[in-house]
Amino acid sequence: MNVHFRHYFLFFLLRQNYQGKIAAPMEDQEIEVLFEYLKREPEMYRILQRFVSRTVQALQLAMLEYRWNAAAAAAILW
Repeated sequence: MNVHFRHYFLFFLLRQNYQGKIAAPMEDQEIEVLFEYLKREPEMYRILQRFVSRTVQALQLAMLEYRWNAAAAAAILW
């Protein structure tokens, strides 16, 4: 199976589960199906790990920048 196809297929599966809801809980059966798929496709598991890791890093950086900007704005106002 083409790596690019598998890459998009995994994100298609994830998007189908969320359907635009950022914090939508997945059913146990849906999670089980996803984990079974990832067990069969170790490359997809690594891709998902990288995606989650980069997403978490980006969110942490954005939060840090927000705090710094808020602190800078507060210092200017005082």
